[in-house]
Amino acid sequence: MPISPDSIERQSATNTLLFNAMVAVEEVRVTQDKLGSFPATLYQRIKPDALSLTHQAYETMAVVYDREAARFWRRFPLGFIENYRNHLPPNGRVLNVGSGPGWDSKLLSLTGLEVICLDACVSMTRLTSERGFTTVQGDFRRLPFSRGVFDGAWAYTSLIHVPKTEFVQTLAEIGETLVSGGILGMGMLRGSSEHFSTSYGMGNPRFIAYYTKPELMNALIFAGFEVVHYEKMQRVGTKSGRYHNIIARRV
Repeated sequence: MPISPDSIERQSATNTLLFNAMVAVEEVRVTQDKLGSFPATLYQRIKPDALSLTHQAYETMAVVYDREAARFWRRFPLGFIENYRNHLPPNGRVLNVGSGPGWDSKLLSLTGLEVICLDACVSMTRLTSERGFTTVQGDFRRLPFSRGVFDGAWAYTSLIHVPKTEFVQTLAEIGETLVSGGILGMGMLRGSSEHFSTSYGMGNPRFIAYYTKPELMNALIFAGFEVVHYEKMQRVGTKSGRYHNIIARRV
């Protein structure tokens, strides 16, 4: 059922207060390291193991990342989440693909959605379990679910860690878990390169892929999705942190 703008505004204000209360006790200042990239020769040598190295980074820096994620989602524009929710049935079942510590799952659940968390990292699955979510440990390139079991999937910046050569197949894998017409909400970083980098106080390298808008649109089409909403977002308080925010329907 469509939701009125006034209702969305009131709900967004309520959600902001609730979420701020959740994270206030955990918020700390995290020093953001200057973004650095590995030499191209090293990148070429270790690229095939991109996700494994990225998982190691999150496992070893789980506490730091949890705090940084809380800060990020506290400032996130709730309008995009409300827009995503409005494309789904009431109490829709959503898979958070690469859920991390689960702060975005909190926001999604506040809108009435049933959220199931999936992450490859033990440290992250422990956090989402502690925060009350049904949690599955697994690789989003090979999802451990039957076909058509979710109304929606949410993948906010988790797929930036997938090498571009595997991106379309990963999107298609996510699509297989959705009902016909199921909705994907996703966030990707704007740019055109892919490389290992260190940032947000995380000393270990993470693999990150950046996309142009045409790259993303084409990938989604090839994977069987139709884009129903697109917007650009600039992360509050930073000169970097440029995002593509996308809502797409499985066709």
